[in-house]
Amino acid sequence: YEWIVVNDGGDHGAVMHTLLHSPADLSRTTLVSNKKSVGMEAASNLGVTATDGDYVVIHDDDDSWEPDFLTQAIEFLDSTRGQRYGGVVTGCTLVKERIDGSTVEIVETEPYNQWVRSIDIAEMMSENLYAPIAFLYRRREYDRCGGYDETLPVLGDWDFNLRFLEEADIAVLAAPLANYHHRVDGSSVAYSNSLTGGRNTHVEYQALLLNRYMREGLGQNRSSIAYMGTMLNRLRAEFRSTAASSATVGGAGTESSEISWAADARWLALSWMLTAPDSPLDEQLKVAAGDTAGIERAIAKLTDNGLGSEGFLGNLTVPRDFDEQDYLLKNPDVKDAVASGGFSSGFEHFVRFGRAENRQRPT
Repeated sequence: YEWIVVNDGGDHGAVMHTLLHSPADLSRTTLVSNKKSVGMEAASNLGVTATDGDYVVIHDDDDSWEPDFLTQAIEFLDSTRGQRYGGVVTGCTLVKERIDGSTVEIVETEPYNQWVRSIDIAEMMSENLYAPIAFLYRRREYDRCGGYDETLPVLGDWDFNLRFLEEADIAVLAAPLANYHHRVDGSSVAYSNSLTGGRNTHVEYQALLLNRYMREGLGQNRSSIAYMGTMLNRLRAEFRSTAASSATVGGAGTESSEISWAADARWLALSWMLTAPDSPLDEQLKVAAGDTAGIERAIAKLTDNGLGSEGFLGNLTVPRDFDEQDYLLKNPDVKDAVASGGFSSGFEHFVRFGRAENRQRPT
């Protein structure tokens, strides 16, 4: 391995002290030290271009790995199956922590984007699907896509990921081998993440990037993909708005409940498309690739009618992360209703009535 440490305008003496007292092999360590900060993307480029290895991963100073991250990720890319991929993403755990002086308190942990099982361009246009700490890629692909855009103060990893996908595919290993650390209320502002500490900047640059892709690809396939990504994002926003206005797990409008409902809503949307192949919605989706108005009509029909259709809900497949047995055990009235044919499953009841009744979603 090579460990390239980029000190982007920080205290040189403190960084040297950390290196000298680390268990890493210093003969494999290179320090790149900037007198003044050049920003995340330029610092990343300095680090990558200082390497000679076949593989690269950006390890931000606040994140961490499970011990087998590099072993499993590199073994996959070295395997016969892995040869077709330019990079691999592992599962990730979101670690919420509070920092007070030199004390780090882990508040809670939860899976991060656990629904991601494949990486495609249209989905990536909607939102960044993984954290940098979970992404190992081939150095040659970095050279092909031109590195990180140093003009971006935020979202440089998202932009890099999109340009990476123009050149190569990315595989997914489900095992949660990476840890994405976020600071919560009570921590010093000095320890905030770029994501949690600068949400307004992220929203601004998300629009600027999407507009850039649209302009570059007008009249080409790229513009259609960008539009589809934007529509996916709006669809999620509609789902989350619904979650915020009704009682859900953890209380109405909480971040965790919105994420939980967003995952269920995504499951419902996919189920609708798979179980209703002869519906007007399906026809609109088939013609929507070159018809932006068709996409809008399809999403409007889904959000307005799809989730409330009893016939559709009765054919639902229970998602893997919904503990059907536990839900029925804790809600005997629902168990009786399912037994008598009133509902096809406890999940159907939860979607139609359980959320509004503030019943707990068993995960």
